[in-house]
Amino acid sequence: MAGSARRTTETAFMELTEIEEFEVLAEAFRIMTGHMAPGKDAAAASGAATYEERREAFDAWMETNEECAAAIFMAIKRVTPKAERPR
Repeated sequence: MAGSARRTTETAFMELTEIEEFEVLAEAFRIMTGHMAPGKDAAAASGAATYEERREAFDAWMETNEECAAAIFMAIKRVTPKAERPR
């Protein structure tokens, strides 16, 4: 199949940077809890929880969801070639 889009074992698969992985986790945390992750800026008028409250909530969320998050990141790396990486 010359010229086909078939993947080969030589296909380079996507790797997320640490920052990108944190952004994904932070957005998932926000979707599931309504809180901004520690290290993210909440709007001043939003009545956001304190940093300490967000840190505690994020740590508890990570403890509960860490295995699922790791599996999702592994799946992304395995099935998404770099050429298909959204930017």
